[in-house]
Amino acid sequence: MTLQNLASGIGRLCNVTWTRITQTKYTCGYVVLVLTSTIVCLILQGMIAGLHSQALSTLLDLYVKSGGDLSLLNSPLNWNQNQESNPHLLALIDLKRLKDENIFFVLLRLFYVYLGIDAIVRQSVIQLVAHSGLELMSVIFAAAQLYETHVCRKLVDSSMDLAVFDAAIHLSIAVIVILSVFTLVLAYSCKIIQQEIGWSTYKRLGADQGQKQRYRLAQWFLMVLKLDAFFHLVFSVFFVVVMSQEHIYGRGGSGLVWYIFHLIVTLLQIPSFLIARRGVTHEKPICMNIFVLLQVVFFVDFCIILQQTATSWAYWALAVSFAIALCIVTVVLTVYAKRNFNMGLLIHMQQLFDEEGVFNKNHNLGSTSARNSWLIDDDDVDHDFVSAASTTVTLTTKTTLDQGADMSLTQSSSKILVESSHWQRQ
Repeated sequence: MTLQNLASGIGRLCNVTWTRITQTKYTCGYVVLVLTSTIVCLILQGMIAGLHSQALSTLLDLYVKSGGDLSLLNSPLNWNQNQESNPHLLALIDLKRLKDENIFFVLLRLFYVYLGIDAIVRQSVIQLVAHSGLELMSVIFAAAQLYETHVCRKLVDSSMDLAVFDAAIHLSIAVIVILSVFTLVLAYSCKIIQQEIGWSTYKRLGADQGQKQRYRLAQWFLMVLKLDAFFHLVFSVFFVVVMSQEHIYGRGGSGLVWYIFHLIVTLLQIPSFLIARRGVTHEKPICMNIFVLLQVVFFVDFCIILQQTATSWAYWALAVSFAIALCIVTVVLTVYAKRNFNMGLLIHMQQLFDEEGVFNKNHNLGSTSARNSWLIDDDDVDHDFVSAASTTVTLTTKTTLDQGADMSLTQSSSKILVESSHWQRQ
């Protein structure tokens, strides 16, 4: 791909994005709501993270003064925790976990913005539903964070000022309320937008129910692929950091092998998703087979992680279990999506910024103007063509009524009709 083609693709992508977002007041309002909820929640979450950091710093000083061992705080998993250690240790570990959860929450909200805008741009009903589910997940996450903050407060109730924890609890409640309100509003907007997207899908695919089912399955696959790209990559990178903090590679041969294995798995994450996307958008069975094999490797890696960390951090164990479930769902969808290859779906699966080239090079469907001539609704009517056709009908009618007229006029009228139709097809 040359630099000029890349610039053209980016320009087309930006143009399509802006057009789809501003298509109706509901699509525009949906994007505004997504951005507003994210900005408000990130501000509140930043304040909560600041309070958690303040509490962690204060409690860490108390822990050191009481003779605590800082080596026990290397990571939030803390596999070698001493059960008879300093009473401040559990609170410190919980605060370190909350700090990591704050980072994950910020990343989750950024992914939430991307998923919502991408759902509008690609007009994917399935992705809109997943986006609403992601908002609900944010509410659950905020509730879990509220509970963990309350647990930390109880652990240090006799050691330090509790005003910091009280403020963090109040802000967490505010986040839950705001997210709950936005979840309801976005769900209502999503219901309205689904009707518009459904009509667009009908115009694209027609009334063929089999093709619609195949297209819906491909959308499910692409949506799950985006969830994989976020959750799998975030969890893998996080665990690389944890393993480095715990010095797993220095605990003998098995520890070193596991560390290298997980590092390789992490590095394979991004290429695997690119391979899968190319496989489904260009109907490449070999790419899909490679992706299934990589998903099996990821599944094994996550199972090992779950087995090693299940008793250390309940929230982390739940997150890894979710990643494992995603692996299973992804493999199943990959198998079914591959079965739909060579059934006429390829033309609808190309990337937005590559659509023009695909139509011209791969399917011989002519230029954009030719495709636009396949009229479906009243808004797409070509008024020049209608005018030419009306003139033809008028001339033909006059010729029929005039018994003494030259029949060449009728032939001329027919010629005009044929030429007009031919011009419209071009």
